[in-house]
Amino acid sequence: MEDDILEPLDSYNKIYKDKFNEVTTNYFDELVKTSKIDVEANRKTIKEIKEKEALKAKKEKKRYWINFAKVAMIVVSIILTIVSVVITLNKNSSTAIKVVMWVITGLVILGTILMIVLWLARITLKLKAEIEKLKKEIEELIELSWRQMAPLNALYDWNIPALLIEKTIPLFQMDKHFDAKKYYYMNKKYGLDLNDDKNVSTYYVQSGSILGNPFLLSKDFRMDMGWKTYTGQITIHWTTYVHTKDGTRAVHHTQTLRASIRKECPYYSYVTYLTYCNDAAPKLSFSRMPSQGSSLDEKQLKKFVKKGTKKLDEKQKHDLMDNDPKTNFTRLGNDEFEVLFGGTNRDNELEYRLLFTPLAQKNELKLLKEGPFGDDFSFIKEKCLNYIQSRHSQVFNYQASPTMFISNDHDKARAFFIEYTNKYFKNFYFEMAPLMAVPLYQQHKSVEYIYGEDFDANLTTYEHEAMANRFNPADLKPDRACTPNIYKTQMVSKNNKTDRVTITAHSFIGERRVTYVTKLGGDGRLHTIPVHWIEYIPVSKETDMSVEESMISRNEFNVGYAERVRGFIKNLQDAGKRGDYRFERGLLATILVGDMIAGGGTGADNIINGAAATVSNAINVEETIRALEKELDDMEKSTQAEGEGVKNIDDLKDSEEKEVPESDVELSDEDDDSEEEDTEEKDEKEAEVAEESKEKSEKDKK
Repeated sequence: MEDDILEPLDSYNKIYKDKFNEVTTNYFDELVKTSKIDVEANRKTIKEIKEKEALKAKKEKKRYWINFAKVAMIVVSIILTIVSVVITLNKNSSTAIKVVMWVITGLVILGTILMIVLWLARITLKLKAEIEKLKKEIEELIELSWRQMAPLNALYDWNIPALLIEKTIPLFQMDKHFDAKKYYYMNKKYGLDLNDDKNVSTYYVQSGSILGNPFLLSKDFRMDMGWKTYTGQITIHWTTYVHTKDGTRAVHHTQTLRASIRKECPYYSYVTYLTYCNDAAPKLSFSRMPSQGSSLDEKQLKKFVKKGTKKLDEKQKHDLMDNDPKTNFTRLGNDEFEVLFGGTNRDNELEYRLLFTPLAQKNELKLLKEGPFGDDFSFIKEKCLNYIQSRHSQVFNYQASPTMFISNDHDKARAFFIEYTNKYFKNFYFEMAPLMAVPLYQQHKSVEYIYGEDFDANLTTYEHEAMANRFNPADLKPDRACTPNIYKTQMVSKNNKTDRVTITAHSFIGERRVTYVTKLGGDGRLHTIPVHWIEYIPVSKETDMSVEESMISRNEFNVGYAERVRGFIKNLQDAGKRGDYRFERGLLATILVGDMIAGGGTGADNIINGAAATVSNAINVEETIRALEKELDDMEKSTQAEGEGVKNIDDLKDSEEKEVPESDVELSDEDDDSEEEDTEEKDEKEAEVAEESKEKSEKDKK
């Protein structure tokens, strides 16, 4: 069975797609069985909710049309009254017509009053009472449905998709946490370095291994400085005079002068990528990017390959002039693979051929041409490190929060759970597929080193940064900061299973600036155009955080320890100190302020280890619902968190790269009239030019 993965596309279509769906379905049904919820009772409740909502909508629609009829009758009465008055005031109208019109108007008004007072009003009041009653009944039924589903909602946990992947493909081992031991192994053996770029923060990380070869699926939150164009404009007026046969005529002119300047501006984006460590072909480096050829039809593809082959021939001739045979590009026998896959910047021909055997070439081409996502991935190999970045992973949320699955409707919950986890598997599998397409990678079975020494931390900075990104950004951002936060962490101390780290939030404040640009107008004079722009000034703020590792589930935490943590946080807040916590994947992260916890052992660090309460297997519905409300509230506050709490598969998309909206920038007014690169001499000169222009314009008008 393991050999089937050597042909990843066929293995997915023939084996793993259906197998994963079966594993997922069975897992959900087992959760339902464990929770002991009454599915039929919930279905009956949901059916009643829908029926009553439909009846309420019907009655609201009826009330709307009754109110519409009231208004229409009143409008008709007013129109008839106006017409009667007009006819009465018209001297040409006969007395008979006037009498008839007033009689009709009176009858209509009387009928309208009687209709509204004696019939429509009673119907409206009755409908209102019935609608209010239905609203109350619906609210009670909805509350009942949540109570019915509470035991199941409590059992959803972190890493469910990862667990299902392991059950489907034992070849993949998925870690619960990315710990220090694994990083040390990846660093020493494969050369993986920590990302110390202050403009990049780990938002999510899933570590694991394939036959002992470690991998990381990471999602980074990044800041890049780019450029933004600011514009300004003024409108000028002037008068010229032309001579005609009738004398001199004034011609008035209007012109809008525009100026623009470019200034630096921060842009933020989420980037998901896979890092895979394997010491097969350890001296080889190359890169490939998506090509346009894989989406062409057969005729177009032949032309594309033929044209690409000519370019490769030229490259090969050029490289023959070099003296180093290792770096000389030599074409493989498979022109289609060379053109569509690329990798022509390889620096070791021998190892490239060992890696991309005929089977590997065939597999890669099938992924490019027949895979569900097509040619949407880049593949970069740097010695023992391999990087995959695909378009499909940029628009999918791998951070499967348990709150995504909660629902008051069993059937909807089941459908969403199965649909999302299947989509998770598909995206993850085809992120791995370009690596699985290479048989040599699966022939290298690595064994992780066993280290005797004690590590300085329990978890990696990847996990520390990911937990920092779970908190409300407003609690960590620097004063007056107007952009999102990029979090970097620094290890402070380790106490048993608790890491104490310092979070540094990097952000920007926005300051108003104005630059004056001089431009020649159509009147032949120089004019000063103000261009307003924003200067982004970097700022940072440090906050301490503890991260404690445990093996308890979300349900165990909610029913056994959540109240202890909330009590601890409340005591801090009562003492005038800000504190907050997040629990995720068995990690309890707590914001520490000042000296409120010194050295661990007296605060949130040891809440879990020191808890004496025994977790009960029984589901406390009230406590479960309160814990759920807290989770949803925390999720809503974490404004930088993308894709959590989504109830629709189509909505599981990350934000595209974006600049900071000016509407979100809290600007400082202290330098509102400042000018970039302006000197007093320039100011005086521009003022003189402006004054002369004004005087000359007034003279022309006269």
